[in-house]
Amino acid sequence: MRTSDKHSKIIEAAITVFARKGFFSARISDIAKEAQVADGTIYLYFNNKYDILISLFEEEIGKIILEVKLLMEKESDPRKMLQIFALHHMQLMEEKKELAEVLQMELRQSNKFMKELGHYPQGPGRGDIPQEPPAGRIQAGLFRGTG
Repeated sequence: MRTSDKHSKIIEAAITVFARKGFFSARISDIAKEAQVADGTIYLYFNNKYDILISLFEEEIGKIILEVKLLMEKESDPRKMLQIFALHHMQLMEEKKELAEVLQMELRQSNKFMKELGHYPQGPGRGDIPQEPPAGRIQAGLFRGTG
């Protein structure tokens, strides 16, 4: 099995285990069993359980952001862009329920994870998502201002 295959297999197993047991109850051995690899193999790719969670976040959110960004690039209407974003989010929750659960629940509950995430300038992928709609769209009455 290629190195990238094992890495992906471990990430997928971690998603399943974290969704089923919760991050804090999950053990490396649970992830290894789900991935059908030896416990020690996990440590060839990741330092610990938090490292798996951070990698999972970076890789999976990165894919999601890229998909949404490509879909939204084709639109200029901010209302349709918001609709694309919301529909994609709902599809993710339907098609990848375990991933959605981990992203929605487990990541928010891990203080250590959030501190680790703080080591990134804006967090992985955050630079790709505008924090506010452009001022012209606020003035045009399409969105309310935040201030």
